[in-house]
Amino acid sequence: MDKWADELSKALVLSGPTAEVVRQRFVTEFQLTGNQILRFDTTLTGMDLDEDQIKTALLRRLEWSCNRLSLDIIEDFLPAVGMNIAACTADAESIDDVCAFPGRLAAVSGTIRPIEPAAYGVSNHLANVLLRARKRDSDKGAILNLRPKMKRASDTEVNQRAVAKACDSLEWASTTASRGIVALDTEFVDVIVDAGDFGWEPTLYVLANNPLELIERTHTFLAALA
Repeated sequence: MDKWADELSKALVLSGPTAEVVRQRFVTEFQLTGNQILRFDTTLTGMDLDEDQIKTALLRRLEWSCNRLSLDIIEDFLPAVGMNIAACTADAESIDDVCAFPGRLAAVSGTIRPIEPAAYGVSNHLANVLLRARKRDSDKGAILNLRPKMKRASDTEVNQRAVAKACDSLEWASTTASRGIVALDTEFVDVIVDAGDFGWEPTLYVLANNPLELIERTHTFLAALA
């Protein structure tokens, strides 16, 4: 199942965020002794999932996406407060509609792993940043936090020029935040930079339409930022 899920997630990433499910077909076949074959062929429309199933599916996608994070790429950008990933349903209105990992993600044996399984309503800060960004860019449904690239002469001042250059090269839209309050001054929101404040760590937020796309975009952005 893990191998199948990995192949499926890669195929979905290649399809892009605009692809919509119009039909699902599941074929399962068991060959038993005595030449007996059990075959189940079920076709569903893309609208057959109820709200609970949609939320459960999002939890699984969030966990799959975490497994795709490359520690080699993001290690230098791990924030002191810890990194997390959050995702929400299309009709999210509150933090109860946003799932994330309780606590934070940790580097374990050369990989990024959650301390606890993903759940809804466990994120406050990251969920609120995502919900506020969605007021301007409603397609965004996933977010993660990183430590931004800092100026060489200062370990406390964000290298805004490097961030802007990376966004320009990717044709991404960026905006700013102050202590987690996002400035709604752009039509689209791909990257948010919070310069930090007294007692508030500088933060770089990367956003995407879904958790799987988020990981690909994060790797792409950090490569452009290097």
